Amino acid sequence: MKNKYFASWALYTAGVILVVALVWMFAKNKFFPAIPDNFTYRANILSYDNLFDTLKKDFSGEIFSKTKYSYAVEKKSGNTLLIRNIFDVRKPGGEPIFEVQRLYGIDQATGRHVTGYGDRDREGYLFAPKKAAQEFTYWHINYNAPAQMKFRGTEEIEGLPVYRYECNYKADQTTELSHLPGVPTERGIEVDVNLRLWVEPTTGYLVKYEDRTIAWYYDMKTKKRIHPWNRFHNQFEETSISQHAQIALLAKERAIWQNIYFPLSMAFLFAIVLFVGYHSDRKSSWRPYIAMGLILVVGITSSILLRQFLVKSEKARQNTTFNHDCESLRTNIQQELERSMDALNSVKANFIIHKNLTRDQFDMAVKESLKRIENIKVMGWIPMTRRASRETMEKKAREEGIAGFRFTELKNGEIVRASARDIYFPVYYVAPDENNHLAFGFDLGSNYARKQALDKSAAIGEIVATEPLTLVQQLGEKNNIAFLLVLP
Repeated sequence: MKNKYFASWALYTAGVILVVALVWMFAKNKFFPAIPDNFTYRANILSYDNLFDTLKKDFSGEIFSKTKYSYAVEKKSGNTLLIRNIFDVRKPGGEPIFEVQRLYGIDQATGRHVTGYGDRDREGYLFAPKKAAQEFTYWHINYNAPAQMKFRGTEEIEGLPVYRYECNYKADQTTELSHLPGVPTERGIEVDVNLRLWVEPTTGYLVKYEDRTIAWYYDMKTKKRIHPWNRFHNQFEETSISQHAQIALLAKERAIWQNIYFPLSMAFLFAIVLFVGYHSDRKSSWRPYIAMGLILVVGITSSILLRQFLVKSEKARQNTTFNHDCESLRTNIQQELERSMDALNSVKANFIIHKNLTRDQFDMAVKESLKRIENIKVMGWIPMTRRASRETMEKKAREEGIAGFRFTELKNGEIVRASARDIYFPVYYVAPDENNHLAFGFDLGSNYARKQALDKSAAIGEIVATEPLTLVQQLGEKNNIAFLLVLP
């Protein structure tokens, strides 16, 4: 009878490997939870609001709003994280449009809402379930109502496969918008929402979201809708999409290592140890070679996979650095724009206080504002002027010391006397006047981009920026791309 047995060292080693594998399977979520204790999530949101004009019975036109959107862990209780979600939308001038905070109780391992935690009981997920191309419940901070997200297909974002989900639903925002006229005593606010999410399926990580919504006033007694309040659209900025795509990529790679590569490596190692430690009276010359081959396969495969992981990690690090630089640049530009808008509002305040400004008063007010801001080329006052007042306005400017002042426009790249039309928008005051003489009298209404900004600004009563253009005083210069900020 042939003796067949495993060497004692092989049994001990295999036992240790088996224990390690079992501990890993049951404890990996504790040591490497889906949502870490210090979890944070931030994104720059492009928000476009289009407020309804009840006099014109039409929407006034889109305005760009500033939005803060973030998640952060506030407290941990067992395996439950208390996560605060913030959404704060403001007009370019800083006036609030919508501001809300929610507190969620989230299971650290699964990402699900936990009953009894947070500011109210919720079903569903903080973001989305893992590996599920199916319907699930999601709570978006704006609306505080369950959205049944339905799978709509697979897409790629920067090479990362993602699932796209969508939901159309209604929600009531009366509580959050109680600062609006008549809300909540006489009127309420109901919204029709189209919400879309892009989720990395292995981890359930949110890469981006987008919503398009119409908000309606309704009568509190009859519950019938009266008229719209706002039509708005929110979406991630490109740098935030790229940033979260890289975070999701690394999270996906870690999840694959934890759930697939490491367990498979343990299984191969377990088999190799038992294979090498197996003894029999029958001699086998090929056993050492098979063992060596298995070890080589496992080693080479692990090395290749590890190299791929490190390459992806380095690429993600580079992209994160690039996005950080882009974000710094965006922040600097935004700060400069905000300072420029402050300067405009300061000059506007002078007009309101003095009812009107003389040319000297305007010059003094602008120069005071420009002491703190280097990136403003020029500031001007553009009075709407009817055809009958043209000659009077031109004559008055010449009497005030602007030699040869006249209303002008551009034709074939040349500055010429403005053609006859019903209404003009001439640059009447200019400061500083050094190097800006050609701007005097230029009719902004003669140019489509400028006129479009004027009309929109007048309609919504807010600052509006033109598309990139060339100032008339910079014609022929290099690096002459600029834009105008218009404030009524």
